Amino acid sequence: MLKLSTHHLEETLLHFSSENFQKAIDALAISKKIYIYSPGPSEGLGNLIDFRLSRFGLSIHFMPKSGHEIFESLIHLTDQDVVLIFGFVKLHPETKVILKYSQEVGAKSIVMTDDF
Repeated sequence: MLKLSTHHLEETLLHFSSENFQKAIDALAISKKIYIYSPGPSEGLGNLIDFRLSRFGLSIHFMPKSGHEIFESLIHLTDQDVVLIFGFVKLHPETKVILKYSQEVGAKSIVMTDDF
């Protein structure tokens, strides 16, 4: 298990960009509100980052996992907000809708994925 974990960390470092990481941090720090979309197995990561970012007084809003409720969240999205998406294994169709709409309103999007 330790060797497998080490391998995953080494693989992550091969694809890690300090510049992109810093851009993500900067976007989160100046955002008015952070919308988190973490469906399925990534729900725990969404809860963890909510816990951590809330310590800094950031305004966090969880997006529903599917259905029309997603649109209820999106109508409040502005160009001063950030959408943080966790998408592992595959990107859900809802993810594509969220990314498209956030681009239309000028909100920044950060996608955490295992897809290189």
